[in-house]
Amino acid sequence: MEIIKERRKCTKCDVGVLDTRVPRSLFIKLFFFWLPLKRYRCSSCWKKTYIWGSAWIEKNNLVSV
Repeated sequence: MEIIKERRKCTKCDVGVLDTRVPRSLFIKLFFFWLPLKRYRCSSCWKKTYIWGSAWIEKNNLVSV
């Protein structure tokens, strides 16, 4: 069994991947600093979205021999 890491797909366009980190707003930094909210930009539609945790997804790759 092999674990593969992939970037998350964009929640708005479902085509691009969330690859570029964008600074969070001042409001989020001041009042929700303790939450693992991160802001990313899509590589194709350039829209920004917040993600809970990391932009990486771990998938199990089952290899049969």
